Amino acid sequence: MRFPAAPREPRSLALPPGSVWEISGDVPGFWVRRTMVTIGTAERPEQVRLGLWPLGRLTGQIKGLEPAKLPRSVRLTTLAPPAFLQRPPVPPGSQDCPVIPDGTWVCSLPAATYDLVAVVEPFVPVYFWGIAVKAGETGALGTLELKPGASIAGWVTVEGGQLGEGCIARAEPAVAGGASPQAAAGLARKALERPVRKDGFFQLTGLPPGMYVVEILQPGFTAARVPGVQVAAGTETFFRDPLVLTKPVDLVFEITPPLDWLGRPWQARISRARSAGGLGAATVFQGSVGPEGRLEVPGQPAGRFEVKLSDSLGNGMYFDDRHLFDPATAEPQTITLDLVDLTGTLRLGSNGVRGTLWFGGRQAALSVKLEADQDGHFAGVLPRGGFWIVETELTEPVVRTLAEVEVNPNPAGLARLSIDIPETKLFGRVVDESGKPVERAFVTVESEEVDQNVPTGPAGEFEVRGFPEGRVRVGAGSPQGSSEWVYTSVADGMPAGPVELQLRKLQHHTGVLTSPVGPVAGARILVSPFPSTG
Repeated sequence: MRFPAAPREPRSLALPPGSVWEISGDVPGFWVRRTMVTIGTAERPEQVRLGLWPLGRLTGQIKGLEPAKLPRSVRLTTLAPPAFLQRPPVPPGSQDCPVIPDGTWVCSLPAATYDLVAVVEPFVPVYFWGIAVKAGETGALGTLELKPGASIAGWVTVEGGQLGEGCIARAEPAVAGGASPQAAAGLARKALERPVRKDGFFQLTGLPPGMYVVEILQPGFTAARVPGVQVAAGTETFFRDPLVLTKPVDLVFEITPPLDWLGRPWQARISRARSAGGLGAATVFQGSVGPEGRLEVPGQPAGRFEVKLSDSLGNGMYFDDRHLFDPATAEPQTITLDLVDLTGTLRLGSNGVRGTLWFGGRQAALSVKLEADQDGHFAGVLPRGGFWIVETELTEPVVRTLAEVEVNPNPAGLARLSIDIPETKLFGRVVDESGKPVERAFVTVESEEVDQNVPTGPAGEFEVRGFPEGRVRVGAGSPQGSSEWVYTSVADGMPAGPVELQLRKLQHHTGVLTSPVGPVAGARILVSPFPSTG
């Protein structure tokens, strides 16, 4: 519906009560903001005032493109600053500004001072700051340099502080779960960094499409970190909400008992919790805990931390990567270890035997090493009861085993355990496709509960002793190739073998793993043979 109007001359319209209308105006030389109105009743009519903004013009020039490749228009959008900047409001909106053959474009805007973004797809958006548009005048915005690629942009604010000169925005390719530390470190070297403007705006340009982790870094504050940021080709990912830098916190731990089982201080290592890519940040503390069992690490970024406690012999007695600290709940966190005084016997078949036991496994964060004497007796302290994976190594004869055991302490914290290794033996050899023995191949023996790896000798021979009784499968691999799985059984007192494993040459395949938003960096590819259907 269109009707004539004039300044300071009210007009009345009869419209259905309760209906919703959008009202605007077409006034030469002025801009009228569109207004949504719900119509009232005859007794209480709705009154609407339309403000007029005098218009000015902006002109600009596109450089670096051939006339045939010039865009038809430039989309010019007013950039709404976040509330924390407390800037005066400006008319919001966007418009397409036609481009003439020489690359010049012109737009009409309400008179005001703007922050503007010019967009020409698929190029990186270009931002202009503090542009004054004066009524009845034409202002020059300057040259618009178009750069290909994708980008990430947004605003940064500081909780209870101000942005510093060294504030940095950083985008690092996201690492797929399971990636090796080497792959993750290589991707970290491809990170892009740009300084953040004093008002908090940042833009990271020239990014390949894919998935990124975005961080805002400023000394003395916790980094603002956003994982899983998708970047598509030829577009800009803009954060709607500002990224917030927060104040650091003090990490405080209270450990019970305050000393280890030998009456000596606990040894602690505290690090930032590991990222999805498997890399942890630098260790923030490593050293002894005070005799009262209290540990303080001041001035750390808020977030998740991993804590490892070891006794004075180096045994890993506690590990947890779920310690969360933030400024709102930065209270001391209690760590309680329910120590178990363990004694036991290690036997091979029916005889006690000398050996080394690692409760938790040799390489685990939670790992306690105990030694059994020539009669198989061992004793030590565990940080808890319950189920444990125990790695065992005997020297005479050479036996390496893995087993799951359950430690059941009594109310006094005492427990006794017998670890019985069966007298099983599995032996064989590994050969290549011509039947020649393969030295230093790795043989894997697997059951439903455990697996074990052993290398082959000079004649391609291998031997596995003490493996749990039952059905197993055996396979081998080396740089020369891999074998098919062979299934057999092992039993106490009944040697199994010889098992011959023949290596087949490896086939090399290359490819690119992609997702809807681009390549996936750092992922591990699992390839397995598809069963033949005949």
